This record gives sequence, C-alpha cells and structure tokens, in this order.
Amino acid sequence: MGKKQYLYQVSIDALEITYIMSDEMRNFLSSDDSTYYLGEKKEIILKRSESRYYKNEFIIWCKDWNENRGIYNRIVGYMRFGSFNPNRQNIYITYDNEALYSWLVSARYYLEEALDLEFLQISKFDIAIDFNFNVEKHLIRQYKDVSYDLIVNGYKADNKKVYGVGFLSWWNPRHRIFANPQMVAKNKKSTLTMKTYNKKKEIEQESGKYYIQEKTGFNSVMYRVEITCKNHKLLKKTLDALGISDEYLYVHLDDENVLLTVFSHLLDRIIHLRKNRKPINILDEALKDL
Repeated sequence: MGKKQYLYQVSIDALEITYIMSDEMRNFLSSDDSTYYLGEKKEIILKRSESRYYKNEFIIWCKDWNENRGIYNRIVGYMRFGSFNPNRQNIYITYDNEALYSWLVSARYYLEEALDLEFLQISKFDIAIDFNFNVEKHLIRQYKDVSYDLIVNGYKADNKKVYGVGFLSWWNPRHRIFANPQMVAKNKKSTLTMKTYNKKKEIEQESGKYYIQEKTGFNSVMYRVEITCKNHKLLKKTLDALGISDEYLYVHLDDENVLLTVFSHLLDRIIHLRKNRKPINILDEALKDL
C-alpha cells in the first residue's frame, strides 16, 4: 500500500458464518424457551426473536465489562436455523456491526464451544479500508487516466461508455463518471461491490456508528473503500485463486495482511487497470506516490 505516509485501518464490516450444530443442541434450542444461558459461567445469552424465514432465530448477547459501565450485556450477533428454504438448512450467525469493531469476534471459538458448533464456511464477508485522507479523489483521478486500460468485471471498458461503474447513472463516459463524487462498481448481479465514500460524513449524518471512529482514531477526516461480498460462492472463487481455504481465512480474521490480500483480489475482480498487458490494482496505483 504505497509508502504508508498516510494512515489506514482494515476492518471486517459484515460477517456471516455458516456452522453445523449437533442434533442435541439443535433440539435443545428448538424448544419454546425464550431465553437460554450457555457457557461455563452462563455468560452467553440467547434471546428468541420473531422471524418470517426461520423456525428459530436468536439475538446472541454476552457479558462484557468496561470502566464506565462495569459488567453489562452486549450484542454479539444473530443466530438463525430451521430455514423454510430447503437450500439453507445449516446454522447461520451474523455478527453485529459494532461487535466487529471490538474484541468480540476474537471470542468466536468460545461461542462455538458454548453452542456446540462446527465451522463450515464464511457465507457473507465485507472488508473495509478507512483512510485518514480523501482517498476517493485519488481513486477517481486514477480511474480517469486513459493511459491505462480499464477492466470492469473482466472486460476492457469502452472509454466513451463504461458500464458497471457509476453512482447516479449506471453507464458514463470515463472522463466524467460522477454526478456525485462517489465511486461505485458492481458485478452484474450486484453481489460483489466496491464503493468509496466519506465515512466520517456518513457516520455523522446517517449511521451514528461512532465506534468505528473510536477504533480507527480518524476523527477529523475518514474516507472508506469497501468491498461487499454477498455469498460464499463469490468469496470461494477468490480464496481458491489465492490458495486459501475457508478455514485459513476464518482462523486469520484478525490478520491484517490476510484481509488485505483477500480485499485486493476481490477488488481486482470488479475493477482494475491494465498497462502493457500487465494487470494493475487500481487502489495500489492511486496510492503509489503518496
């Protein structure tokens, strides 16, 4: 990532993991009880919630502690099983966004043990890189540089009419892509997406996720480049190309280098540059002189 004369933080912004559960635990959690207490000290709490798509859906809480609140309960994520869709018959845990920016994902092994779970695969996976400067304008400038070929979803783009990249319009001439200075690139089914935006502004005006700023420390300026991968089949294609197994990525969810490697490959699949037949990562190229 260039000469690192800037600061960046790599984060997992969305994570769904598919598990297998023992029949004994599945039957136990399929009873009519509204709340279950699990773990050595009953610090894992499952609270049943209503669902239109699953017979069993729970909010997962756990015990936590800080100086201001002392011991308190916080949400880890959401567990679902018993889908009415015959193709989704495993156990699915979606981690809460705030939990992803805390220590809680590192406690996933304890959660598995308490719930008698066996890891199967990562089914949804979003990776974000936050920067302490306006990375967006550098990406847009690189995108507009016609000395490079532009490859979008595996095909060389026509500079006069680029499909698959845009914001308010889905095709644009390459030299003036944005009605709003935000870069969005997607595959045809919108299941693999890259976007850039002013994350500080989004937090202040929309999401209120100030815990992200607490993690990054970027309080004055924060711009984000984010990859959204909506299903396991898409992610598996990248893992296979990199020679990485689902288990390896799962074990290394806290490893910045592994996350950056996966991020870069996913980004290249959506959009990259080419010069003299050589493929070039558009983000690396935009940052190379910084």
